[in-house]
Amino acid sequence: MWNYLYLTATVVSLAAASVGCNGNHSVASGSTRSVLPVTTVRVKTQAKFSYPIIYYGRIQSVRSCSLSFEVPGRIVSLLLDEGENIKANQLMARLDTSTLEAEKNKLAASKKVEQSILLRLENGEREEVIMAARAMVMRREAETERAILDRNRIDKLRTQNATTQTEYEEALYGAKSLQASLDAAKARLMELESGTREEDIEAQRNRISELDAQIALFDVRIHKSTIVAPFTAHVMNRMVDEGTIVREGEPVFTVSEFGQYEARFSVPSNQYSEARAATSIRVGGNNVSIRDTRTIPMVSPETRTVDIIFHLQHCEKLIEGQTCTLTVTETVRTKCVELPISAIVPSLRGLWSCYRLEKSDEVNIFRIVREELTINHIDGDRVFAETSLPDDSIIVRDGVHKLVPGMLVHPKDDK
Repeated sequence: MWNYLYLTATVVSLAAASVGCNGNHSVASGSTRSVLPVTTVRVKTQAKFSYPIIYYGRIQSVRSCSLSFEVPGRIVSLLLDEGENIKANQLMARLDTSTLEAEKNKLAASKKVEQSILLRLENGEREEVIMAARAMVMRREAETERAILDRNRIDKLRTQNATTQTEYEEALYGAKSLQASLDAAKARLMELESGTREEDIEAQRNRISELDAQIALFDVRIHKSTIVAPFTAHVMNRMVDEGTIVREGEPVFTVSEFGQYEARFSVPSNQYSEARAATSIRVGGNNVSIRDTRTIPMVSPETRTVDIIFHLQHCEKLIEGQTCTLTVTETVRTKCVELPISAIVPSLRGLWSCYRLEKSDEVNIFRIVREELTINHIDGDRVFAETSLPDDSIIVRDGVHKLVPGMLVHPKDDK
């Protein structure tokens, strides 16, 4: 727009000089005077001006995620493809779990063995075993009693020098050996009659609990060998096919929530309040109502903007990734006038001006007067500018390139 205004400066100057020369010639020669008709506009001073600012955003799903298996393995079935809709908790894919099932069965068999051992510990030894231990004690008692008698008899013979020292020692230590065997048999019998120690039973129970935990771990791994939909959504991407061996956490599907969309905008911090108060946005030429508004309470260090997220009313025409627009009204409080852009002309040193009509001595004849402007904002075909124009001034609206200060004109209309 500024290039256009500067470009016309030369044309305006040449045309104005030509018209001025012609007018001076007419007056000097005494010929009939030419008064140009002009279209005008009446301007009033205002304390502020407003103009719309359009911000561009993007439609995105409220929730979207990449789905993957939590354990590695070979994919045996993919039940959905790109573009299909899924419901919450719907099965989407499954891994081969034959190895996991075999390991689980092995642990289950080990658990049964340990349970049998625990049952034996809790019930104690069989009565037949205890009876056998009692018989062993009786046998050891008889053998020990006989050995003691033999030892005593040989001891008497030794005092009479009727036996050797070797025979005496054999009888002595044989009796001690049988006494030790008897003590061991009695201890074994007491152990069998008292039953299993509580510490042994508790240790066996802990071994079974450990197996239960390992079986539960395999159950979890088998459960995690499937992918289920976390919410109702569209399948946006499918990255692999059946038979692929995937790693833990490798993406398989990308899904976006179905029917729930939001729009994200980045706006300057000084427009934050106005943008947050919006009730609708434009998407594809249609207005979409805003249901809820969220903000990220942080100014971006790169763009110096604040992110605002609008949760939108349900609309079947919305598609993720669409461009949307948000219109915010900017209000500038300054004393200014509003002019059509066709009413401004280039002035000296890169400034701008307009032509005001000043009354002459003749009826409905006005003289052109240049008024300097300081342009604050150009909005399409409107210009908001600071100026010293008197209030309710009449300004030339169109055809300013034909005019120069001092020319006489008459208005065709007064709006």
